[in-house]
Amino acid sequence: MFKNPDPNRFPWISLKTANAWRENFKKWRKNANSPMAQAEAFAWSAQEIQRLLDQPGAAGIRIYIGLRDPDGEEGLPPGQEKKALKETFFAVAVNADGKDILDSQAPLSTEGEAASFQKSGIDGNQALILNQPNICPPFCGGD
Repeated sequence: MFKNPDPNRFPWISLKTANAWRENFKKWRKNANSPMAQAEAFAWSAQEIQRLLDQPGAAGIRIYIGLRDPDGEEGLPPGQEKKALKETFFAVAVNADGKDILDSQAPLSTEGEAASFQKSGIDGNQALILNQPNICPPFCGGD
């Protein structure tokens, strides 16, 4: 089990609190100067999250906030440090001590998946790192 660093933190909130937080965000984002502020929610599939948790030693997940090149480049060439980057999220598995699992071998389910990993630059000696989630809008589940 993942050791929560804050033993006083209750992991769940009420629907009333969730709705209030969502409304607060909707009001805030009207004046926010960020492409990410236009999003309402983010979703990964249960299968994707389960794949992270199925890695050896996984006891939880950590979600990171990052900036990505909209053209798909990993880093910025010298002189382009001011290029417009887009906010993104990605997730990694963590062990029971809360440390990121980054260097274990990613479990592959098919040969086709292995080819896709290689094409994406994913080293066979790294753990799975879950790419940015589906963003709402447009993927909002009819709500």
